[in-house]
Amino acid sequence: MERTAHHFLSARCFLFLCALCALCVSMSDGACAEVDSDTDAVVGQDFKLGCISCKVRQEVEASATVDWYFKARGETEFAHIYSYADEVPTIIDERFEGRVNWTGSPKTTDLQDASIYLLNVNFNDSGVYRCFFSRTLTYMYYEYPATASKLIHLNVMAKAARGTASIVSEVMMYVSIIGLQLWLLVEMIYCYRKIAAAGDEALRASASVTRSLLIISHHSFTPAAKEAPCTLCFHSLATLLETPTLCFHSLATLLETPTLCFHSLATLLETPTLCFHSLATLLETPTLCFHSLATLLETPTLCFHSLATLLETPTLYFHSLATLLETPTLCFHSLATLLEIPTLYFHSLATLLETPTLCFHSLATLLETPTLYFHSLATLLETPTLCFHSLATLLETPTLYFHSLATLLETPTLCFHSLATLLETPTLYFHSLATLLETPTLYFHSLATLLETPTLCFHSLATLLETPTLYFHSLATLLETPTLYFHSLATLLETPTLYFHSLATLLETPTLCFHSLATLLETPTLCFHSLATLLETPTLCFHSLSTLLETPTLCFHSLATLLETPTLCFHSLATLLETPTLCFHSLATLLETPTLCFHSLATLLETPTLCFHSLATLLETPTLCFHSLATLLETQTLCFHSLATLLETPTLCFHSLATLLETPTLCFHSLATLLETPTLCFHSLATLLETPTLCFHSLATLLETPTLCFHSLATLLETPTLCLHSLATLLETPTLCLHSLATLLETPTLCLHSLATLLETPTLCFHSLATLLETPTLCFHSLATLLETPTLCFHSLATLLETPTLCFHSLATLLETPTLCFHSLATLLETPTLCFHSLATLLETPTLCFHSLATLLETPTLYFHSLATLLETPTLYFHSLATLLETPTLCFHSLATLLETPTLCFHSLATLLETPTLCFHSLATLLETPTLYFHSLATLLETPTLCFHSLATLLETPTLCLHSLATLLETPTLCLHSLATLLETPTLCLHSLATL
Repeated sequence: MERTAHHFLSARCFLFLCALCALCVSMSDGACAEVDSDTDAVVGQDFKLGCISCKVRQEVEASATVDWYFKARGETEFAHIYSYADEVPTIIDERFEGRVNWTGSPKTTDLQDASIYLLNVNFNDSGVYRCFFSRTLTYMYYEYPATASKLIHLNVMAKAARGTASIVSEVMMYVSIIGLQLWLLVEMIYCYRKIAAAGDEALRASASVTRSLLIISHHSFTPAAKEAPCTLCFHSLATLLETPTLCFHSLATLLETPTLCFHSLATLLETPTLCFHSLATLLETPTLCFHSLATLLETPTLCFHSLATLLETPTLYFHSLATLLETPTLCFHSLATLLEIPTLYFHSLATLLETPTLCFHSLATLLETPTLYFHSLATLLETPTLCFHSLATLLETPTLYFHSLATLLETPTLCFHSLATLLETPTLYFHSLATLLETPTLYFHSLATLLETPTLCFHSLATLLETPTLYFHSLATLLETPTLYFHSLATLLETPTLYFHSLATLLETPTLCFHSLATLLETPTLCFHSLATLLETPTLCFHSLSTLLETPTLCFHSLATLLETPTLCFHSLATLLETPTLCFHSLATLLETPTLCFHSLATLLETPTLCFHSLATLLETPTLCFHSLATLLETQTLCFHSLATLLETPTLCFHSLATLLETPTLCFHSLATLLETPTLCFHSLATLLETPTLCFHSLATLLETPTLCFHSLATLLETPTLCLHSLATLLETPTLCLHSLATLLETPTLCLHSLATLLETPTLCFHSLATLLETPTLCFHSLATLLETPTLCFHSLATLLETPTLCFHSLATLLETPTLCFHSLATLLETPTLCFHSLATLLETPTLCFHSLATLLETPTLYFHSLATLLETPTLYFHSLATLLETPTLCFHSLATLLETPTLCFHSLATLLETPTLCFHSLATLLETPTLYFHSLATLLETPTLCFHSLATLLETPTLCLHSLATLLETPTLCLHSLATLLETPTLCLHSLATL
C-alpha cells in the first residue's frame, strides 16, 4: 500500500514538471540560426532558395526589406527579380512571373528569414542569386540602418544526385540498428544468467534460515532446556524488553553454543570488529576468522592480507603479503600484478630485479613515450649506433636524427650527407647530397662549389643543366681561351651575326672575320665588299669597293667590268674619265650603230669635215654625203657642184642670187658654206630642211654642249629610253640617271630599285633592294615593312632571324589567336610552368587549366586540389578541397573517406558535426573496445540508467555493475541489495538479501 502511494506521488510530481516545462517552451521565442542554402536543383521540380540573416540581439526591434537579384551564366551584371517590403511581395523580372513564392518570415516586418520558393525550375535558372537585406534597428533614442548580403550559386541538373552524407547516414542507421539488437540480445542473456544466479543464492539463503529455525526449535524442547530456567528467564526478559541484541544473546546462551554466545555478546556490545570476528568463528571459516581477527587487532597490513586470503585472489594475496613484509619493490610488483597493467608489471619486475637498463626500458614503456621507449630498448640491447639513433629521436633534433639513422644503416654516403647537414655547411651539404644521389654531374658541380673555384663551378653547373651552349661557354671560360670564350658567348646569346663573327675569329681567317664583322655592323655595302673579298673575285671586289665609296661613275664602271661586256666597260670608263666625246663614241659603240660610231669617232678626232661627212652618212642622204665628201676633199669646185646638186636649185649656186631672192635660210646656208664653219653649216642645213629634231641637234653641236648633244641625238633617233637617260644626264640627277640606265638595260629589279630611289621611299627602296638581292626572307620582311602591317613585320623579322620560338609567337600574333599568342609567348620565355598553363588554355581543358595555373602559382594545396580534379577521383577531390579550405575536421573526414576506413569515417564525420556524444561513440567504435563502445552508445541514446551501467562495466567494478544493472532493470529489492553490497555494509547486505 505504501509502495503504491509512493508511486502515485512520484507520477504526480513528474506530470507537474512536464507541464511546467511545456509552459516554459510555449512562452519562449525560437532561436535564429544562419544555415546555407542548397545549391543543386532538379529540372521540373520546385526548389527553395534559403537566405537567413539573424540579428545579433533578438530583443532589439527592427524592420527589414528584402531584394533578390539574379545573374545568369554568361551575364556580367545582376538583374533585380523580386522584392518583399511591408509584407507585400513583388515579382519584377518577367522570367520569374508566377514562379516565385515567399517562404520567409511570415506576418512580420522584422524579417530574418528571406527564403523564396522557385517553382518549375529550368536550366535557364542556373546562375548566381543574391539576397540583400536592408534592416533598420530601432533603439530607444535613435535608429541604426544595417545591410546584409548573401550569394547562392544555383546549379540545375537533369537528375537528382544522392549526397554522400545521406548514404553515410543510411549505412550508419542500419549498422546502429543491427549493433543495438546484438547488444540487447547479449544483455538479455547476461541479465537472465545473473537473475538465475541470484535466484539460486536466494534459495540457498532461505534453506540456511530454515535450518537455523529447526535447530532453534529442536533445542527449545530438549531436557537441558527445561533444566535451565535462568537462561530461559533471561531470554524471556530480553524478549519482553524488545531488545534484539539482548534477545539474540539470551537465545545463544540458552542454546549453549559458545561461538553463538560469543557472537551475540559481541553484537550486544556493539563492537563491529568483535561482531565480525565472532561471526567468522561461528561460520567456522578459517580465512574469514583470520580476516576478522586482523580487523579486531587493527593491523591494516594484516587486514589487507587476510582479506586477500579470504577473496582467494592470487594477485591480491601476493600484494597483501608484500605489503605485510614491507618490501617496497615487492609491493610495487605485486600492485602492478594486481592492476593487470602489462607495462606497470614489466617496470615493477625490472625494479625488483634491480637491472638499471631494464628499469629504464620498462619505465619508458609505462610512460608510453615512443622515443623514450626506443632509446631505452637500444640501451638495453647495448647497440651503440641504435643508442645514438634513439637518443637523437628523443632529443627531437632532425639533423642529429638523420645522422644517427645513417650511422645505423651503415651507409657511408648517407652518413656523409647527414654529417654535412648536422654541421650546417651548405657547400658540404650540397656535395654530400650529390654523392648520395650518385649523379656524376651534380657531384662534379657540388665538388666545384666546395673547392670555391668560380670557373669550375660555372662549368659544372652548365654540365648539370645539360645546356650545350652554356656547357661550351663554361668550358671556354675554364680553358681561358679568348677566341673560344668569345665564340661560346655568341653561341649562348643565340645571335647569328655575333656567332658568325666569333667563329671567324676562332678560325683566324681575316677575310671571313672582315665579312662577319660587316654582317654584325649591319652595313649592306660593307657586307657586300667583305663577301666579295671572301669569294676572292677581283671584279666583284672592285664593284663592291666602288659601291662602298658611293661613287656612281666608278660603280657603273665596276658593274660593267663585272658583267664582262667590253663595250659597256668602254662606255663606263669614258663616263668615269668625264670625256664627252669619248663618252659619245663609247655609247655609239655600245649601241652597235656603225654610222653613229663613225660620226662619234670623227667628233672624237675633232676633224670638222670628217664630222660633217660622218653626219651625212649617219643621215643616209646621198647628196649630202657627196657634198660632205667634197668638203672633206677640200675641192671648191666639187663643193660648189655638190651644193648645187644638193639643192637642185640653179639659182642657189650663187650666194648673191640667194641674197637677191631674200631667202634667209638659203642665204644663211650659203653664207655658212662660204665661211667654212661646219657646225654652222650643219645648223643652217637643218634650218633649211625644217627638221626640228635635227635643228635641235645641230644647235647643240654648234653650242658644243656634250650633254645637250647627247640628248638631242637621242631625240633625233626617237629612242624613248635613250631620251630619258640623256635627259637625266643633262639634268645631272644621279637617281634619275640610274633609273633611266636601268630602263635602258631592261632589268626589272634594277628598274624597281632605281625608281624607289628616285621616289625617295625608304621602305620601297628596302623592298626593291631585297628583290634585287633575291633573298626570300628579306623580301618578305621588306614587303611587310612596305605594307606597314606591324604583325606581318614582326613575323617576317622573326623568319629572317631564323628563331623558331619567335616565329611561332609572331605567327600567333599575326593570326590574332589570344590563346596561341599566350602559348607562343610562354614558349619564347622558356618558362615550363607558363608553357604548361598556356598549352592547357589553348586546349580549352578546364581541369588541366586549373592544374597548370596551380602549378604556375606554386601553391601546394591548390596544386593538390587541381590534381585531384584532373584525376576525377571524388574522395581525393574531397580531401584536397578540405586541405585547401584549411578546415581540420573536414580534412580529417576527407582523409578517412579516402582511406576507405568505415570506423574512421564515422569518427571523422562525428567530429565534423561537432556532436560530443557521437564523437565519443565513434571513437569507441574506432578503438574496438566493447565496454567503451557500450558506454558511448548509452551516452548517445541519453539513457541515464544505461549510461550508469555501461560506466560501471567500463570501470570493471562488479558491485557497481550489479547496482547499475539493478537500476536498469528497475527491481527495487535487487537495487537495495546491490547498493548494500556496494557500500560494504554486512547487516544491510544480509537484510537486502533476505528481502530479495
